[in-house]
Amino acid sequence: MAVRPRIAVTGSGRGWDSADFWLYTAIRQAGGEPVPLTPRHPRSPETVHGVLFSGGTDVEPGRYGGEAKPGYRYEPDRDALEADWLDRALAQDLPILAICRGLQLVNVTRGGSLHLDARQVHHARDYPGPGIWPAISFRKRITVEPGSRLARITRQASLWVNALNTQAIDRLGTGLRVAAREANGTVQAIEDLDHRFLVGVQFHPEFLLHRGHFRGLFRAFVHAVHERHHPVHHVREPIE
Repeated sequence: MAVRPRIAVTGSGRGWDSADFWLYTAIRQAGGEPVPLTPRHPRSPETVHGVLFSGGTDVEPGRYGGEAKPGYRYEPDRDALEADWLDRALAQDLPILAICRGLQLVNVTRGGSLHLDARQVHHARDYPGPGIWPAISFRKRITVEPGSRLARITRQASLWVNALNTQAIDRLGTGLRVAAREANGTVQAIEDLDHRFLVGVQFHPEFLLHRGHFRGLFRAFVHAVHERHHPVHHVREPIE
C-alpha cells in the first residue's frame, strides 16, 4: 500500500496504556496509520478513512435502560463522541472494527442492551481472577459462526481468546448478527454484513498478535479501509 490510510482509534484521552501501544502496532503492521480520536482530540470526519472503537470503561447504562454502578467512573463525554462517530461512519460507509467496549457501544447504539456484570449471568469459572495480567493471559474457546465474515477472515471454526470484559451483550442490536459465541452463550463477536466492514469482537485481539488469524483481522480491516479510500476492483479480502 503506497499511501497509508488514516484510522481513528478511540479512547478516553486520559493517558497511554499497553492496549493503545498494541493497537497502534497492529494497525501499522497491517498498513494503516493510526490517529487518536478522543474528547480531547475530536477530529474531523474528513481527515480519517476508518474507525477502530477500542476497549475501556463501561458504556453508561442510561443509554440502554440499565442502572449505574455505585461509585463507578463512567465517561459520558467519550460515549457521546463515539456514538456520534459511529453514526457518521455508518452514514459514510467507513470500515469499523470494534473491540470489547467498542462492541458494546455498537450494540447499544443499535438499540441493544448489556449485562451489567457478566459474572452474575454466567459462572465465575468462565472468567479470570482480578487484575489485568490474569485477564490477558486467560484463554477461553469460542465458536465462530460458519459463513460469517469473521470465519472468512480467520479460516477458523473456533478461536482461543482472552477475557478482559466485565460486561457482555444481552439483547442484540438491530441489524447485527452474531459471528461467534462461547460455550455459555455469551456473544463474542458481531457483524453487519450490510455495511462495507463492521466487525466487533468482545475479546482483545491486540494482545493476541502472535497468532496469525488475529493479525489477519487487523489486515482485513485495514484492507477494507484502503479499498474505501482508494477503490480497486476485484481485490479480495486478505485472509490468513
